[in-house]
Amino acid sequence: MSQTRDEKSLNEAAHMLADAVAVQANAPLWRADRSCCCSAPPAFTVIVASKSPTPHSVDLLLCGHHYRQCRAALEALGALVLAADGHVV
Repeated sequence: MSQTRDEKSLNEAAHMLADAVAVQANAPLWRADRSCCCSAPPAFTVIVASKSPTPHSVDLLLCGHHYRQCRAALEALGALVLAADGHVV
């Protein structure tokens, strides 16, 4: 039996949450000197789930400025965003 759209969304969310826990457990991401986007220190870790048949995610370290610029696009992608203190945004 194939999964419904809601079940797929829940499954993707579960994978993203597991990735977020792994990100929080692997604190070195928060010790990065610079963001992926510029030389500013990272303020957010963004986890974007893959839409490909083999699920994997991409982690981005964004500064506050670039996060604010990309917020709408990240929401449209269903990205999971963690603030520097570890809470989900």
